[in-house]
Amino acid sequence: MQLNDWGLFLLVDKIGHKLYRYEDEAQLFNWFVFNKLGYATKVGIANGRVVTMYYSKRVIYSTPNFRFGKRRYYVLSHYNRGGLGTVYSYKQNYPHATKAFDLSLKRLPLLEPDYKTKELHFTHLGKRYKITYKYNKNLIDFFATYPQADYATFFNAPVDQMTYTSIAESLRNYINGKRAAEAMNFVLNFVQNAFVYETDQQQFGREKVMFAEETLFYKASDCEDRAILYSFLTKELFGVAVLGIKYPNHMATALHIPLDGDKVRIKGREFVVADPTYINANIGEAMPQFKGKMPEDFIVVSLKK
Repeated sequence: MQLNDWGLFLLVDKIGHKLYRYEDEAQLFNWFVFNKLGYATKVGIANGRVVTMYYSKRVIYSTPNFRFGKRRYYVLSHYNRGGLGTVYSYKQNYPHATKAFDLSLKRLPLLEPDYKTKELHFTHLGKRYKITYKYNKNLIDFFATYPQADYATFFNAPVDQMTYTSIAESLRNYINGKRAAEAMNFVLNFVQNAFVYETDQQQFGREKVMFAEETLFYKASDCEDRAILYSFLTKELFGVAVLGIKYPNHMATALHIPLDGDKVRIKGREFVVADPTYINANIGEAMPQFKGKMPEDFIVVSLKK
């Protein structure tokens, strides 16, 4: 099944709710199974109900969490459901259960294929283009359940092979034979113009950073989502080093390529700004308010092996 920790949580939680009639019993089942699997997990009482808490080294946003010693535990069952108030639990740790819950997604789960075809349209230099690709709806549904993790989780997640192969083939129909800079700008323009811009609140009513496949699937996206998609396409199609660059209330990308334009220097290396939300801007053009500004943070995107 190739499940990461979130996939494992969904599986165990579903089994628990099938086996037991009451929520408290299902939570105790989750606690028991995850401890037996070696995960540092605690059970507690909040508002008169049993809750299971999972230790994570990395932040899980919009999720009630509690500190026990130097460890922070998250109540995954209450993701995006508000606070819990006080929780009553215990100090002891289950023997040999030390693993931290990890939302990183190094491999995609092996879900039943339900492939559908989608067309995306955009205009570049006055000409209309069509990009066609396939996506697995079951994978989109899995992503829809995902909690909000740190940006590195989304920037470094893989994409379904059928999805990548189909969109790469469609893009290459237009970029083969072009100079590298021209081809990268074409892909940048695709990400800038093939989607409606909406904030997370407008589209989902909550904060939601999207995986690259979700950005392709949904009609709208914001700066974070487009940066994640463009970084994936660029590293896969062209094999260049990419960073996500975070400014106040904005996210863009930067490429380690020998082009002139607006640049950022990170750890002694120069990266050229490429902004997937700055409509019709080319590589090397930063939004005016960020020209010459150092990003407040950056996300390293792992190159394909």
